[in-house]
Amino acid sequence: MINRNRKILAVLSLNLVFFFGLATPVKAQEIIYGDTVPEGQTVEGDILLTGQEVVIAGKVNGNVFVAGNSVELRETGEINGSLVVVGQIVRINGTITGGAYAAGLHVVLQPDGHLERDLYMAGVGVQTLFGARIERDLYSVAVLQGEFFGYIGRDPHIIDGPLGIFNSVVRSLDLGISEVEFYFDTTQPSVKEEPAPSSLIPVRARQSLSAAPGFEGKGFDWGNWGLRILRRWFSLFVVGLFVLWLWCQPFEESTQFLETNPLVLLLIGLIVMILMVALILIAFVIVVPLIFAIGLGMGYLGLWGLSLIFWTLVFSSLSVLVLAIWTTIVFGSKLIVVYWAVRWLFRKFVPAAAGYKLLVILVGSILFVLLRSVPYLGDLLINPLVMITGLGAAGWLLYHKSRGTLDDVMVVPLELASTGKVARSKKTSN
Repeated sequence: MINRNRKILAVLSLNLVFFFGLATPVKAQEIIYGDTVPEGQTVEGDILLTGQEVVIAGKVNGNVFVAGNSVELRETGEINGSLVVVGQIVRINGTITGGAYAAGLHVVLQPDGHLERDLYMAGVGVQTLFGARIERDLYSVAVLQGEFFGYIGRDPHIIDGPLGIFNSVVRSLDLGISEVEFYFDTTQPSVKEEPAPSSLIPVRARQSLSAAPGFEGKGFDWGNWGLRILRRWFSLFVVGLFVLWLWCQPFEESTQFLETNPLVLLLIGLIVMILMVALILIAFVIVVPLIFAIGLGMGYLGLWGLSLIFWTLVFSSLSVLVLAIWTTIVFGSKLIVVYWAVRWLFRKFVPAAAGYKLLVILVGSILFVLLRSVPYLGDLLINPLVMITGLGAAGWLLYHKSRGTLDDVMVVPLELASTGKVARSKKTSN
C-alpha cells in the first residue's frame, strides 16, 4: 500500500513539475485589479478584472482575466494577448490578437468581434453573430442551444444541446455505436463582404457518419489504416504499463472473475456502462451549470476571490473524476479482458511465458487493435463486447471489495458455488 501511494505521489509530482515548468512567470506588479478599462486608456501587462459589471473599452497589451456578472469587450476594446473570462453574460465585440476562453450562462461573439486565433466558448446558450470573425477554429459547447453565424477561418468544433453532448460522450468513450443525428438545411445567404460560403456558418450540431476505417472510396488507404492502428495500440499499451505499475494487484484480481461466468459479467458491465455514461452526462448538464451558478452567486455578493478558488477546486476535482471514469471505460475495461485472454492462451500453449506480465500486455494490446481494425465487425461487435465485459469484471471487483467478500468469491468461483462444489483454496494453511 505504501509503495503504491509513493508511485501515485511520484506521478502527481511529475505532472506538477511539467505544468509549472510550462507556465510563464508573471510579475506581481503587472497584475492590475479593477472592473473597467476606459476608452482611450492603454494598459501594459496582464490584468485581472472582477466586479458586477466589467467593461473593457480601451487597449490592453497583455493577457486579460475576467470574472463578473456582466462582462463586455466593447467595439473600441483591443486585447493584444488572450482573454479568459467567466461571467453570467459575456459579450465579445472587440479585437483579440490571441485566443479567447469564455464561459457563462450566455456567451455572445458580436458583429464587431474579431479573434486572430481560436475561440473556446461554453454556456447554457452561445452565439456568434453575422459580421463576427474567427481566424482559426471555433470550439463551442452549448448546454441547451447554440446559434452560429459569421466567418471561421478553419474548422468549427461544436457540441450543441443535449443531443450534441450525448454524441460527444459516445464519440469520446469510443463505444463503437452510431451517433444520433438530425439534419438541417445549411444553405447560406449571400453576404458580399464575407468569404466563400464554405467558411460561413450557420450550423446546428452538424455531424456525419464516416465510412469504415481505411475505405475512402478510392481504394484501401494502408497508410491511414496503419497510423490508426499504431495510435490505438500505443495508447492502450502505455495505459497498461501504468496499470501494472500502480494497480497491479486489483487489476489481476479483476481478471480472475473472467474465469467464472463471463455472461454474468457481460450483464453487470452493461449496467456499469450505463451508470458511468449517465454520470458523465449529469456532470455536464447539471453539475457543471450548478457549480458555475454557485460561483456566480458568490460573485454577486462581492466574493469574487472566493468564487475563483471555489471554481478552481471543484472543477479540478470534477475533471479528475470524469477523467478516471473515461480512462476506465476506454482503456481499463479492454486491458482486463485482453490480459486475461492472452494469459489463458499462454498457459495453454506457452506456459513459461504466462508469468511475464509486460509480455502479456504487449501481445494482448497488439491482438486487440488488430481484431478491432476488422471493418464493421471490430467496432460493432468485438470492441463493445470486450469493453462491457471488462467493465463487468471491474464493477464486480469493486462491489465485493466494498462488502468485504472478495476473499470468498476468489476462493470459491461462482459456477462451482452454484453447483455445491468447493474449489481448491489458493492459499494453504500452515
